[in-house]
Amino acid sequence: MKIRIQSLLSLAAAVAFVGATAGTAKANLLVNGNFESVTAPLNEVHLLTLAPGDTALTGWSITGPTIDVVGKNYWLPAGGDYSVDLTGTQGAGGIQQTITTQVGKKYLVTLDMAPNPENYFNPLTSVDEITIPRILEISAGADSATWERHALTNSITSLAWETITWEFIATDTETTIAFKSLGTALYTGMAIDNVSVDEVPGGIIDPRGGGGGIPEPASLGILGLGGLLMLRRRSRN
Repeated sequence: MKIRIQSLLSLAAAVAFVGATAGTAKANLLVNGNFESVTAPLNEVHLLTLAPGDTALTGWSITGPTIDVVGKNYWLPAGGDYSVDLTGTQGAGGIQQTITTQVGKKYLVTLDMAPNPENYFNPLTSVDEITIPRILEISAGADSATWERHALTNSITSLAWETITWEFIATDTETTIAFKSLGTALYTGMAIDNVSVDEVPGGIIDPRGGGGGIPEPASLGILGLGGLLMLRRRSRN
């Protein structure tokens, strides 16, 4: 009996360790979140303008009118060789991707963003675009949030990259994650790079309310270990 209990304790400890490891590991749920997979060549100024229906940015669907894939020889991305300006040539566009999610589960969106520092005269508003704020909208299903930045202190040789995060709770088994440029600028929007969506470690939020949660694997392993310890203590008595 003693040998059997020791074996069960070892098994429970292993389960708890594996569960804890799984709970802390991050796996990006997006395909090509760093934009390094581009299947069409950039033009002579190191830009690639994409419109809805174009598939050159692997994993992503383009929302209109256009976006620009920007090479590192045009401006330096936050990492790698490419970034995306969500306002292309011309018009404010966006990108989106649908991922598999778990209802009631919390997810973390992380990305680098920087306002395009260039200036163009906007014939529709009769103003210089350097004075227009760059606005980024992130949405997941029906949830959304916006960020606004001015580019007055930027230069094309040194973009003001910053890392932002946003959380959402999935309401369906599939969720469309969208990044969209807002505002009136025709040529300059928010640049983004290194986009990721990860599960937030911890319990699943009960969609019915009440504050209850479903334990993660690590919690289940710990509970099982506690039960076996109680069994061992009783066997000694």
